[in-house]
Formats: sequence, structure tokens, C-alpha cells
Amino acid sequence: MSPDTCHTLPLKIGSTLIGSRGFSFLELMTVIAIIGVMTSIVVPYYAQNRNSKALSFGLAQVVSDVRMIQNYAYSTLASEVDTYPAGGYGIYFLTNSNEYIIFADNNNDQGYDGVTEDVKTVYLSRGVKIISLKIDGIEEVDGEIDLVFTPPYGKVFIDGQNKIGLDFINLEIVVNNTTGSKSVMMSSSGLID
Repeated sequence: MSPDTCHTLPLKIGSTLIGSRGFSFLELMTVIAIIGVMTSIVVPYYAQNRNSKALSFGLAQVVSDVRMIQNYAYSTLASEVDTYPAGGYGIYFLTNSNEYIIFADNNNDQGYDGVTEDVKTVYLSRGVKIISLKIDGIEEVDGEIDLVFTPPYGKVFIDGQNKIGLDFINLEIVVNNTTGSKSVMMSSSGLID
């Protein structure tokens, strides 16, 4: 064998190999420090992204439920007792709440009258809540709004009011969480933005 191609082999004395090595304590601590730095960078972005997705999902859930009750009014969906609610279907929103109530307007008063009209309570994603309800840009004083669609054409009542023509009523629902706020606008003509 030529000296250029000669490799040294570890020498075995007893049960210990001389010349083989493992990780030193310094190398191990360096790897742990790198993993710690990478984790401290990634975790906040993950949490922020999760909260941002929850906010987007919460707003999409509100829009989806508004469209659903709009469709209920168009289709005159029967309630559990096979009767059609005289006033259609609606959603009762309350500020500083993480829930809203879908209801059947049984007495045709374009408003929510309590648990006797409940169809379903919808809970928003964790950490997401309704923080503001505005009609035509003005904060609702009592912090609650009824949005009702009446059959058979889905006429919209926002807090018992309906103006179709040149004068629309606009409802703004604002949801928020730790990442910010998002809002949805709804007009008395039934358009959702």
C-alpha cells in the first residue's frame, strides 16, 4: 500500500475504540441553540397566521349564514313543525359576543323575540367576536341588530327597517381578534360586500 492511499483505522483496546469520536458537549449545545433560535422565529408567525385565518374564517362564516337565511326566505323553508314562519328567517347579532342566533320570525314583526324563535346558535372561531354593529355608519346604540329576510322574495329588514330605491340602509358587521378587524357590509337590497 502506498502512503497516499493509507487510511488510519481506529485502534481497539479492550472494548473502547481509540480514534472514533462522538459529539462534544459544545457541538451539542450549538445545535440546541440553533434549534431554539429557529423555533423562536417560527412560533410567533405560526400563531399570528392561525389567528389571521380564524378571523377570516369567522367573517366568512357570518357571510355564509347571511346567504343561507336569504336562501331560506327564497325557498320558504319549513320549520321543524312543518310551518313556514310568517316573517321569514333572520339573524340576531349582539356586540361584544362570539355568537349570533339564526331565528324564524314566527310573528312577522321583523325582529328576534327570544328563544321561542331560535333555530340555531352559531359560535364564531376561538378568539373571534363581533365588536361593532353599524347602520349607515352609525354605531348601534343598544348593541343588537336583527337582520330578517321575508318570503317569498327575500325582502330585507335591518332592525325592522327596509328602504329600497334610492335610499338604502347599510349594515356593517365588524369582527375582530388579536390580529385585527374585518367587516362585512350588507344593504337593504340584499347585497353583501
